[in-house]
Amino acid sequence: MRVVSLINSNMICETSSIYALHYAKSFSLKLSLVHIKENDKLPAIDKVFADIKKLATSLDVEVELIIYESLKELEQLILDKNIDILFCSTKHDRSIFEQSFVKKVIKLGLRVDLAVVKVVKFTGAVGVEKIIMPIRGYQFSINKFTFFTAFVNAYSATAEIFSVDEIKKSQAALLSAKDVKIKLQNVMFNLRHYFRLAIIMNIKFSIKHSYALIEGYEVQSHIAKNSYDLAIIGGHHKRNFFYCHPIETLFEKPMINSIYFIPCDDDE
Repeated sequence: MRVVSLINSNMICETSSIYALHYAKSFSLKLSLVHIKENDKLPAIDKVFADIKKLATSLDVEVELIIYESLKELEQLILDKNIDILFCSTKHDRSIFEQSFVKKVIKLGLRVDLAVVKVVKFTGAVGVEKIIMPIRGYQFSINKFTFFTAFVNAYSATAEIFSVDEIKKSQAALLSAKDVKIKLQNVMFNLRHYFRLAIIMNIKFSIKHSYALIEGYEVQSHIAKNSYDLAIIGGHHKRNFFYCHPIETLFEKPMINSIYFIPCDDDE
C-alpha cells in the first residue's frame, strides 16, 4: 500500500505533503508525490520534492515523484495500485462556490479515502503538539478515529475530541451544570470502545463537550481559546446540490491548519 499526495509548486501543497508524510510514517507506507501538469502549466516542483525527500529520509519513509499529464492518469493509478489515502490541498480562504482543482478531484468520486488540507500556517505541519477533532454529540466512526489517531501517533501530540450539540435558545436557557455533566458522561460512555482502542494503541486523548446555538461558531471559539496546531474534521462524499455538510461549512475559513477526512465508504 502507499499514500498519494498531489503537489504543485506552491507551499500549500508542500505543507499538505508533509502531513501526508507523517501519516505514511504512522503506517510504514510509501509516499508517492503526484504532480498533474494540467493543473500547473509551468511546473517548478523540484525544490518541493527535494524538501520533502529530505524530511522523508529523516523519518525513514520511502518517497517518489510521479508526473502525469492529466487527472485521467491519476484515476488509473487509483485503480491499478493499492492506495491507502489521497492527500490534496486548497487555500484556506477559498469559497465553496469556486471550482477549485480539489473540487475536481472530489467530483471524480475516486475509490479512495481523501484528506483535504486547508493551510493557514505554512510551517504548521513540521511540528504539531496539540490536535483537536470536533464531533457532533458522539457521532464518531472507526475510520475517522483511525485517521485521527494516526496523526496523534505520528506527532506524539496531545489530543482532544470536542463534542458539540446544537440546541435552541429556549433549550439553552433551561440547561444546568448538572445537565452538561450528564451529557459529557453519556458521550464518554458511548465512546468507551474508542478509549479501549486508544489504550491498546498506547494513545491518550481527552474529551470535552459543549452545547451551542451554532456548531461552527462554538468550535471556532473553542479553538480561539486554546493553542491547537491541527484540526481533524470528518467529511463526506455527499454531492447533493441542496445538501451542505461540515466539509464545506464548518471551517470555510479555518483559524488553524485543518484536514478534512472524507472516507470513500462513509454514508453517515
